[in-house]
Amino acid sequence: MPQSLCKTYIHLIFHVKTTSPKIQDDDIDRIHSYIGQLVNNTGCIDIQVGGVADHVHILFILSKDVALSYVVEEIKRNSS
Repeated sequence: MPQSLCKTYIHLIFHVKTTSPKIQDDDIDRIHSYIGQLVNNTGCIDIQVGGVADHVHILFILSKDVALSYVVEEIKRNSS
């Protein structure tokens, strides 16, 4: 039986709202770790989470069982 295999890498970048305070240097590592856990909770695999005080970069492998919009929604909803 034919089988289709794929591995989709997503580089997601989102910016902190301009009205929100910037992420403090003391909290950056903890927040990036938390966001990585959020990605893993959706069934995707986080590769690297990083960024600076006003935006976050996330590189992850998208699971074939979830939509990208769901992953973005879960990350932004739970990290705000």
